[in-house]
Amino acid sequence: MSTVFSRRSFLKYTAVAAVAVAGTSLLGGCSGAEVSTSTKIGGSNTVLKVKSTLTALDFNATGNTATVTFHLHIENGRWNAIQVGNNNFFIYADDKLYQGIAVSLQPGSASGPQIKRDQEADYLIEIQNVPANVEQLTLTFMPDTQYNEYQSIWILDQETIKGGTELPGEDKAD
Repeated sequence: MSTVFSRRSFLKYTAVAAVAVAGTSLLGGCSGAEVSTSTKIGGSNTVLKVKSTLTALDFNATGNTATVTFHLHIENGRWNAIQVGNNNFFIYADDKLYQGIAVSLQPGSASGPQIKRDQEADYLIEIQNVPANVEQLTLTFMPDTQYNEYQSIWILDQETIKGGTELPGEDKAD
């Protein structure tokens, strides 16, 4: 049996194949997560058009435990407003998840718990009873809790944690 392929059939099947290939490239964007990571104070991450910067860290040890306060500056570049509260953050100390995160708006910040398009706000994220000898702290911020695969993460080592509130561009005293 012989199969005859006319020019018209060839063009028709080529067009169908091209559409199929183009369609599969559109599906690729649906399955990926977006995670942005920084390892320093002053480090910025941008996820879902929301830029967040860890501007400072307060590590106050008393005995064997410490209270840690992260200072986070958030700028919303999205069309829709974002809600910022306790559910947007996770804190790990040496890979152990800590509960009881207290999120508050920094005094003098222009925005509230909802940051509208092209607005920004400063937040304090506090956790207590962290071991004073912690070797690594991880702060995770999800700009939109509906899409938890999109995260801004700061992984801070012991040297950075103990260094405290050093901001970018400032020289640390020797």
